[in-house]
Amino acid sequence: MSDPLEFSACFAPLRCRSKLDNMTRNGHNLVMRKKGAKTVGVAEFKAKLSGYLRQVRAGRTLTIVSHGIPVAQVGPASPPREKLRVRPATRRLEDIKLPPPIEPMIDSLSLILEDRQKR
Repeated sequence: MSDPLEFSACFAPLRCRSKLDNMTRNGHNLVMRKKGAKTVGVAEFKAKLSGYLRQVRAGRTLTIVSHGIPVAQVGPASPPREKLRVRPATRRLEDIKLPPPIEPMIDSLSLILEDRQKR
């Protein structure tokens, strides 16, 4: 039985067909592509942006490659979260007790001058 991670030495990422054909290997970059994700070159993506955005809206994930190296993934946006609700105040601002000021008040200038005199 052969190792499931074994694959032929193929360095042309888009032409490599092996047991791990979802893997792209280029130099030190090792990237796993999502199953069903389409790979598109930067120039083609730019030229046909509207069409690709329609595919993304339909749920497809695209992998954008530059010279065979994946540089970005474009996929459907996550569903919008529940909007933030602002609740009315339960008490007036004047009724909130503030913590006491920090004592003693420190004069930072005097500390700096004191430190300089010691040196």
